[in-house]
Amino acid sequence: KPIAMDDFLRNITAVYDGKLTTEQMLTKMKGFKVEQPVLYEVCSAFLDKKQPERRDLMENVLELFKRDFVTKEVIVQSFEEMLEMAPDFCIDIPHVYHYIGEYFDELVKGELFTVQDIKDICKHEDMMAKFPSILGVASPPPEASLIEEKPQESIESSPSTASNASTSSTPEQQHA
Repeated sequence: KPIAMDDFLRNITAVYDGKLTTEQMLTKMKGFKVEQPVLYEVCSAFLDKKQPERRDLMENVLELFKRDFVTKEVIVQSFEEMLEMAPDFCIDIPHVYHYIGEYFDELVKGELFTVQDIKDICKHEDMMAKFPSILGVASPPPEASLIEEKPQESIESSPSTASNASTSSTPEQQHA
């Protein structure tokens, strides 16, 4: 019997709020199956959460899989839809591909997905390139790109253009 999205989201949220343990959540869900629309909605809803919550969600998805509450096919379909919607998510969640990559990382670590599975889900090399950690390439956390840089003066607008042009200095030295 499929579980309703509201019930599933309420159970998952209760685990994060410390009101339920994962074991208690699974007991409450006994006899239910997590279908693709529900898993997609919950995974999408967690994209704007903090990294520990996204990691914990994937750990719970792995546990649901191990206990036959969700099939690999449902997980694959959910991620395929998430990747289709990712350009729209980017409007509100600029680092959406990094966060989906974190989901993939957890599913690979948990041995549910292989790198080939993720390549199959991505369907195109250009999409796979958005997930460098899957390929063993380190990618900086998105928070690193959120550091605001001071705008640099252009040489044309600088009052000492002649002296700046004749010396080789870095932008930081020019502003000092």
